[in-house]
Amino acid sequence: MADRFGFVPSEKVAAAVREADEKAGNVLREVEAKAVQSTQEAAAKVMALIASASSSGFGSSITSPDRTYSQLVDAYASWVYTAIDKIASTVPTLKLKLMVYRASGSRAKVILPHSLRAELKGLRTERARDMLVREKGLRKEEILDHPWIDLNQRPNPVSTRFTFWYDTIARLELLGSCGWYLPVNRLGLPGEVWTLPLTKSASLTPIVDGFARIQGWKYRDGQVNETIPPEELLFIRYPHPGSPFKGMSPLLAQTYPYDIDLYMMQRQKALFENQAIPGLNLHTDQQLQPDQAKELMEFLDMQFTGVKKSGKNLVTHSGLKASQLSVTNRDAMVGEVARQSREKILTGYSLNEGIIGLVRDVNRANMEGLTEMFVRGCLLPKTMLIEEYIETFLLPRYDEGLSCDFELPDLEDKEFERQAMETRLKGWVTVINEEREKLGLEPKPWGNRPWAASGVAPLGEGMTTPAKAQGKRHRGNGEWDDGDDKEEDMTGWSDPLTSEDDSGAPSSSDSRSGNERTQSAGERTSET
Repeated sequence: MADRFGFVPSEKVAAAVREADEKAGNVLREVEAKAVQSTQEAAAKVMALIASASSSGFGSSITSPDRTYSQLVDAYASWVYTAIDKIASTVPTLKLKLMVYRASGSRAKVILPHSLRAELKGLRTERARDMLVREKGLRKEEILDHPWIDLNQRPNPVSTRFTFWYDTIARLELLGSCGWYLPVNRLGLPGEVWTLPLTKSASLTPIVDGFARIQGWKYRDGQVNETIPPEELLFIRYPHPGSPFKGMSPLLAQTYPYDIDLYMMQRQKALFENQAIPGLNLHTDQQLQPDQAKELMEFLDMQFTGVKKSGKNLVTHSGLKASQLSVTNRDAMVGEVARQSREKILTGYSLNEGIIGLVRDVNRANMEGLTEMFVRGCLLPKTMLIEEYIETFLLPRYDEGLSCDFELPDLEDKEFERQAMETRLKGWVTVINEEREKLGLEPKPWGNRPWAASGVAPLGEGMTTPAKAQGKRHRGNGEWDDGDDKEEDMTGWSDPLTSEDDSGAPSSSDSRSGNERTQSAGERTSET
């Protein structure tokens, strides 16, 4: 067989070529086999990892192994209740706006890229977000009529908007997670929304396959034993380092401070119920029989046990003496330990003593600082997490490109911003229309030039006297003329110190107040 050059290879060459091809084929098959084996080993390792994770929480109950949801609900008291109620009662007061972004000057809907969406979420004020939207050539349009808005206003037959959001936040803060059960209507869209677990005895467990994907949810509550399809449940959680299917709540992270606070409150309660005067020691030189000691204890319990019986006089006889034991260091530290436990619980919920009213001396400046800490450190990250869950998993079921935002309180320092704006205008850094744009206001015809005294000009221009002193005349629209043409029609010309321009705004060269201008005009009329 001739090659492309017409030469016929010898038998030895042909055999060598066949041998080389066979070796190359063997090497290739060996490499493929190793690749397959390596892939199988990697898959086996992944499956083993998933199985291990499943045994430690992937497929287990979302409650803590040592704290059931029932126990967490029982802990909903004292400082835990105070902290959760502060957050859960504030979130429902925030307006949840549904929005869509469109190209400026058109009705074309724009689906924001994830990078821009994240940048918008990271901005601290609504004004900053609006400015970024305008810079990108977009405009934000709020949707006022939508099925999700109706569902948010009336979630289910037994809940209002306020109670629905309160229940959601309470479960997130107690358990670290909350399931939204979304049974569909005839249109295939969510017709109702319920917060799960519905009761303290219920449990919600994910059904996870070998690839760590949720195939459904098992819901157990007494006689109720249901399997919920994954598309009918939105699982919202605070991230847990142990499992992607469990939530980590502030209460689970602060179990020891909670237990200490609970035990101390139980101790104080028992102290006041059983012994209004602590540390009472009864002693005598005589030997008491067991019956006598029992009779004496029963007498003391009957006469002095209970808060309402505190302060009664104790009369002893037959050599019986009573003395009160001194307060030990342990007893003296009770108040300090209680304070530390309270602080740790509140800190776990991103709160402080001032925001819940424990600080007495709070002035306006302190309260503004406390409010800013509450909004930025507590409400902002929690509401952002909920917004992202809704935008990622719920709103796409209605339409693409929908966005939602909780309307948080405006925390800008208005006085500082006013002074900064005044400084920029007086220093000719900006003009009025630029400042109006920052405020979201429409431009004005008279707002495109800096406003300053008439005798001020840029250095080097050679203008050292006002334009009027140089024989120039001023028209109300801001134009100047050198006044050489004596025959020119003077209609429409006016003195900038006493006139207004066409837009009704006073001339920038008149630094007098409106009352002074009115008074001057009146004096000229009187003289005439």
